[in-house]
Formats: sequence, C-alpha cells, structure tokens
Amino acid sequence: MADELAGGEWQVTVLAASTSHPDGRQHLKQGERRRLVRWRNTESLWIRSAEYSGNGLSRIKNMATFGAKLMLPTTTESLPRPDVVIGRVVNPVAAWASARLAKKFAVPFVLEISDIWPDTLVQLGKLSANSLPARGLGALEKWLIARSDAVMSPMPAIDDYLAAKGFGDIPFYWVSNGVNGSQHLPTSAGHLVRGGEQPDKPFRFVYLGSLGHANAVDTILESFQQFTISNPRQRAVLEIVGGGPLKSELKEMAKKLRIDHLVEWTDRIPREDVLNYLSGADALVANMRDLELYRYGIALNKLFDYLLSARPVVFASNAVNNIVDDAKAGITVSADSIHELAQAMTEMVNTDIAQRETWGRAGRQHVLDYYTYRDSAMRLKEMLEKVTGTL
Repeated sequence: MADELAGGEWQVTVLAASTSHPDGRQHLKQGERRRLVRWRNTESLWIRSAEYSGNGLSRIKNMATFGAKLMLPTTTESLPRPDVVIGRVVNPVAAWASARLAKKFAVPFVLEISDIWPDTLVQLGKLSANSLPARGLGALEKWLIARSDAVMSPMPAIDDYLAAKGFGDIPFYWVSNGVNGSQHLPTSAGHLVRGGEQPDKPFRFVYLGSLGHANAVDTILESFQQFTISNPRQRAVLEIVGGGPLKSELKEMAKKLRIDHLVEWTDRIPREDVLNYLSGADALVANMRDLELYRYGIALNKLFDYLLSARPVVFASNAVNNIVDDAKAGITVSADSIHELAQAMTEMVNTDIAQRETWGRAGRQHVLDYYTYRDSAMRLKEMLEKVTGTL
C-alpha cells in the first residue's frame, strides 16, 4: 500500500522490528542496531529487536524492546517529520509508543486494530478474562482508542466494536488487506484434475499459513481423517504448508489419527512463490475457530492468496464477512465443524471439474476487482486526507 501511495502527496515510512514472524528470526547483522531498507519508492526502518520463538516470554520481550526503542530520539531523528502516525495493534507496546510519538510531533494519531486484545487471547483460552495481563491489555486498548483521531482496521465491523466499548463517536475506516494485482498465474494453472481420473494423481487439498492454535489446523486434520473414512476409494492427500508453534504437535496428531501417510508437511515458502505453489493444488482449505469476536470480521491474508491462485476453496467460518461466499469461489460451512468440513471435502472432490474451474476463476476475478493493494491504498489515502484535513 505504501508503494501504491508513493509518487503522490504521501510518502510512507514503516518502522518495523528486525525479526520476522512467526519464526522470530533476526535479520540484522551482528552489531547492527538499525537498517533503512529502500524498496521501489518506499522505505522501512528496521529496528533491532530481541529474537524469539513461540508465543511465550521471548515474544513478549521482543514486543517490549521494539516498543521501547521506538521512543528513543535516535530512532526517528534521521526521518522526515510525520504528518500523521499510525500505530498497529498486534503489538500493544508499539501502538502505545506510536501514540506518544504522535503527541511529540503534534500530529494526528490513527490506531489500526488488526487484532482485538485481550478478547482474542481470552476466547482462544490463552488468558483468563480476570487475569492481570487481560485487564492490563484491556485498559491499554481503551487508552489507545480514547487518544486516537481515527481507528482503521482490515476487519469491516470494528465500528460496532468501538460503539460497544463506548467510542462510537470516533471515526472508523475500513482498510482491507489485499493482493498484488499484477501477479500472473503460471502457464500450467487453470486446469484442475478430478481425483481418480488420473490413477497416478491423488486429489490434493492444500492448507497454507501459520500453525498456531488460532489457525485451527487440528480440525482440518480431523476432518480429513473423517473424509478418508467416508471415501475409502478416493485417493487424496492433504498438504500443510507453513510453520508455527504447533507444527510438531500437529504432526503427532496426524500419526494418532493414522493419516500421517496421507499428510505432507512443507516448510514456509518465500512470499513471491506463494501464488505458483497454490496453483498446484486441486482445492485449498481453511478453517476458523468459532469465536464470538469474529462478529466484527476477519482479515485472513491466506484467503486473498487462495482466491488469487484461481483454485476452488473449502472454507469453514462463522465470521460476519466471508470473501469465499462473496466471490462464489467454493464451498463454505460452519466454523470448526469436523463433520461439515469433511462433508465439504467430499463435495469438492465429487464436483464437476468445470464447476471447480468456475469457482477458481470467480475467486481470482473477485480479488482483482475489489481487493488489490491499489484498492486498499485508495481507502488509506482517503483516511489520511480526512484526519489531516487535506481532503
């Protein structure tokens, strides 16, 4: 989105931790404290932050060190004075530091809510609602919202969340996640093979994404097991692409379910290879937990990639927004339902190839029509103009 805005009146500088998620790997050299990275017409300042693994204390330390370093005068002294500061909550400490920086420069502060803290952690069973961390996160969130000139989010119904929290008067802007619309499909894409029509090729379901509790891959494994039991003559495999804290546990689960010989595990692949990789699937699958907070919406990057690859999708979700349904790009069922997801897999393999190709093409066209980075950048530009009074 920053690149889409470049060349106009807006120049974006991204202040980012020097570690990647979810592996927590350090990208700065030994002794390097920060690095200004230029890409096309944009720039990012990578700030050295602590390496981490998993979602425990080491990640909390990573968040804290990054947020603290944002406040150091030396961090921003070489950067142009901002006209607006956006602080993004997945890291609440960084969002707090962003609000302080906006006050320091006397410019508007925009809070981006990409995750609802602490509700997400509470509903996923990671925190007790009455625990000190949960209460602290809730208090910090209220503090951030109260001091924001506007709130933006890739989740379309966050305005309802703000109203429920007593902040219905704060302007809200929906700025969706999206895709690079210039990505072309490989020449081999567009031809789907129905499982069983070629004896040497099983039907290939693919999941691509993180392997954590929120991603609900355990339900996908159990559904695939039920699918194989219900369809003993159907040759099919499930490929899990990605990394995360639950990968070893999920592999062990596949063994216990006695489907490990039908499940393939692939490490994370480079971002630029995702589209080509997904195009080799017969169908793509994703599952959401059945959480109350999803009534405010979801913003799964994997779904945009799924649809862009022109492959039909099996998606389980109860969220208020469902891009697979909107695009008519596959089969959707209730969130986190083993039985319904297994039935959807059966329906997918039994669906005529022409229909699966139609679903795939419809999904790709939908994201190209409504969810490119350019579309999102124009929404971001409108917000920036309104909060700074330049519209």
